[in-house]
Amino acid sequence: MNINLPALALTLLLACPGGARAADEPAAPVDVVEDAARLPVTIGGKDYALHALVVRLPGENKLPVALITHGASPGKPKAATIDGLRGWAHDLAHRGWLAVAVMRCGYGGSDGEVADHGGTCTSPEVGRYLDAHADDLEAALRSVGRRPDADMDRVLAMGHSAGGAAVMALAARPSARLAAAVNISGGLTPLGPFQRDPACAPYEADLVWNFARFGRTAHMPTLWLYAENDGLFRPGLVSRMRVAFTGTGGRAELVMLPPFRDDGHALFFAPGGKRRLLPELDRFLRANKLSTWDETAFDPLLARLPFADAEAVQQYLQSLTAEKALALAPGGGVHWWQGAPTAAEARSSVLADCRTKRGVDCMLAAENFRLLVQAPPEAAARPSP
Repeated sequence: MNINLPALALTLLLACPGGARAADEPAAPVDVVEDAARLPVTIGGKDYALHALVVRLPGENKLPVALITHGASPGKPKAATIDGLRGWAHDLAHRGWLAVAVMRCGYGGSDGEVADHGGTCTSPEVGRYLDAHADDLEAALRSVGRRPDADMDRVLAMGHSAGGAAVMALAARPSARLAAAVNISGGLTPLGPFQRDPACAPYEADLVWNFARFGRTAHMPTLWLYAENDGLFRPGLVSRMRVAFTGTGGRAELVMLPPFRDDGHALFFAPGGKRRLLPELDRFLRANKLSTWDETAFDPLLARLPFADAEAVQQYLQSLTAEKALALAPGGGVHWWQGAPTAAEARSSVLADCRTKRGVDCMLAAENFRLLVQAPPEAAARPSP
């Protein structure tokens, strides 16, 4: 399932009396560099090209690599597009990564055929499926490693659903040299949701056994994010997978999120689901000293805001990244805009929206995670002590 994020005007009217002067002209907008790519790879002795989207902040420095991959699309893999991964690539790029969203073999514009032989309820072949998809991901990493801007000593892999399980298979490979892995709603099912059919017990057992296999050699930190009402992987099964993985030496932090909509398996693509996932991702990255946005950068502004406005800015920081901007209204009040295609459009949209709602010019305060002012309009109008 692919969901394109529309531009969302999220306005918090937190009115207070007061006035302000016009803000100084802010720094020019900074847009990420986005490149469609076809990664040349060799898999099983054959040459292919994998469709990828590479997103990064501008600059010449080497960046840590974040590899992002999708789930399965039974019956229609060629109809899948990379658009569903674009938002995640922007999110990771704004956290300081060379973000590489990749379609595995047979999906979308990628060459080859999907390795979809996962077996049946009574004759499972979970390992065969996941190892084949890990082959695609490792080949993609080798190709990315030839880029001059890729720091292959710091690699994060993230995947959803079948892609999340494939990332765990990749993590088990010392040759992949992952620094961390993120498994979102990961696992494998035999051609559709489990219906708690007793006949599928061997399939679940094989899935659990393979996670035990991965744990023997996957010793980097891993984050597992699931919803309690996941229609494919219920909490009991996820718990068995984690116990198997950690029981053989793997490191797994499991976060079981509250129920999401009708089926929590949609967390990865739904905007509301991402708003739950991103704070957990940032916490994990900070705990493991991996690249993410600097939460202390906003302290000077937050210290000068009234409580309600400071809370609104915190909500902005935890919202979807690509692309967003924050504005402060004279007299108090916080507005933001998210989902714009460029940073410049996010800026113009939030300022226009704030002007419409307030009837006055507002101050542009932040662009994505870049703070542009140190004080709200009221504080800027007062002389320094």
